[in-house]
Amino acid sequence: MTILIVVTVTLNIVFMNNFWFFLFLYVYGTLMSLWFFSKKKIQKSLPLALVTHNPVQMIMNVYIISFTCIKYGLKAFTLTNFLAAWTLYFPALIWEISRKIRAPKDETEYVTYSKLFGYKKSTLFVLVLTLVDILTNVLLVWNLNKISVAALLLNTGWMTLKFAQFIKDPTRFKIVEKVERYTYIQESMMLVTIAAFIIFGKV
Repeated sequence: MTILIVVTVTLNIVFMNNFWFFLFLYVYGTLMSLWFFSKKKIQKSLPLALVTHNPVQMIMNVYIISFTCIKYGLKAFTLTNFLAAWTLYFPALIWEISRKIRAPKDETEYVTYSKLFGYKKSTLFVLVLTLVDILTNVLLVWNLNKISVAALLLNTGWMTLKFAQFIKDPTRFKIVEKVERYTYIQESMMLVTIAAFIIFGKV
C-alpha cells in the first residue's frame, strides 16, 4: 500500500496537471476505505454503503475530465462535460445494483436489494437508471451520428424487454448478466461513434 501511494502521488505530481482534483479523489478514497469512520453503521446498511462508496466513480470521472479541460484550455462547466460524467458513471451504478438483485429462490443470508425491497421494485429502479443513462448517451451523440442513436435505442429496448421478462419470471436468468451485456454493447457503440466522427466527420 505504501508503494502504491508513493507511486500514484509521484506520477500525479510529475505528469498530471490537475493535482487538486487528484487530492480530492485520494482523500475521498481514503475516507471511503475507512468507512468514513462509521464502519458498523455503514456496513450494516446496503443503501448507505451505496451512497457513500459508489460516488467515488463520479469523482474519478471528474478527475479524468478535469485533466482534459486543463490541458486543452476547455471550459469545465459545459453540458457536454456534465453528460459525459454521468454517461461514464451510470454503467457502474447500474451494475453495482444489478449484481445484488436475485430471484427469491436464490436469496441467501447475503443482503441484497431484492431482499430489502423485493426483486420487482429493485429491477424497476435499475430500469429507470438505464433509461436516464440512455438519455445522456443520446444527447451526447445526437449531433454526431443518427445511426448510432438508433442503435443505442435499439439496445436499450432489448434491455428493457429483459427487465420486463425478469420481473415476470426471475428464474429465467440472472439480471446482472443481461446488464453486463447491455453495458458492453452500449459503451462500445459510444466509442465507435466518437472514433467514426473523428475519422469521417458527422454522419
